[in-house]
Amino acid sequence: MDDLTQKIRDRAYEIWLEARQPEGMEQQHWAQAERELGVTGSDDATGEREDRLDDSLEETFPSSDPVSEAQPGGGITGPGDDR
Repeated sequence: MDDLTQKIRDRAYEIWLEARQPEGMEQQHWAQAERELGVTGSDDATGEREDRLDDSLEETFPSSDPVSEAQPGGGITGPGDDR
C-alpha cells in the first residue's frame, strides 16, 4: 500500500469513528478523506481511485466469514443451512 492510500485510509477510519461507526458508508468516508487531504479527482479517469478503495477494503474484509448466498425464496443462507 502506498503512502497516499494509507493516509486516505487512516483519515477515512477517523471519519468512520467520528460518525459512530455506521455501516455502508465506506465510499462516502473515503471520498471525504480524499477531499480533506486534497486528492484531486483526476485519477478517477484511470481507475486508480477505485483501485485504492478496493484494495483498502479488501484488506479489512473478514476472511473468516463465509460468503452468503441468496436463495430463490428471497432468503440469505450460509454454509450448512438446509432449506
